[in-house]
Amino acid sequence: MAYKTQQSKSVRDFFLKHKNTIITADKLVLYLERKGIAISRATVYRHLKTLCEEGFINRIELLDNSHGYRYSDKQKKNRNVLLLKCSQCNMVMKKRYAPLREMAIEIEDLTGFRVSRDEIVLTGLCNKCKRKKN
Repeated sequence: MAYKTQQSKSVRDFFLKHKNTIITADKLVLYLERKGIAISRATVYRHLKTLCEEGFINRIELLDNSHGYRYSDKQKKNRNVLLLKCSQCNMVMKKRYAPLREMAIEIEDLTGFRVSRDEIVLTGLCNKCKRKKN
């Protein structure tokens, strides 16, 4: 039982230490293994599902149709937010962008689809990684 508790704590601790990182389940498994924590993909997925249900992390659909996970600041509403994710270092910046709310309203008017979260992830290179590349 303590083994499972350690695994759960390790997954939770990752998100607390890397609040601005979006990570896939596979990369999380690799990260934990490098830290000496033996954990299966299935166990990681179970922990991620539980943390999503608790509102501790958010599940984000990535451009390649995979899913990433990111710490959720429960105290703040993620409304009208652009998440700018660096494809090189995985750093994430949050930027408020008011037109997202209008876009959500327009989408509902046109399609009937109700947007529940006004959050978009844009992927590119941060300034630091851009400088390294040049």
